[in-house]
Amino acid sequence: MTTKRSTRSETLEKIRTEKWKMLRLDRLEREQQLIHRDAVRLMLDTLAGHLRRFAVWCQKHAPPEVFDRLEEVMDQTEAETIKRLTQETHDPYNDH
Repeated sequence: MTTKRSTRSETLEKIRTEKWKMLRLDRLEREQQLIHRDAVRLMLDTLAGHLRRFAVWCQKHAPPEVFDRLEEVMDQTEAETIKRLTQETHDPYNDH
């Protein structure tokens, strides 16, 4: 005959197991939504090419302050992108 303590222990273990399963399912769903790094790099390279062409156009046809501002924004964007891509990401499933 099982005691109240062992029954409670078994119940807690079942709850922990179910929570783990739910977390695992959630993680699997999130992993399917991730974009491969190479795809992100390709998109960023394409965007950078468009911006470079626009910068050349601005340099030829727009007042100097427009080109200067565009250059400043591009530098800020590059720095922020590098910062975000190199940051360690928080993984709640592997934190100990």
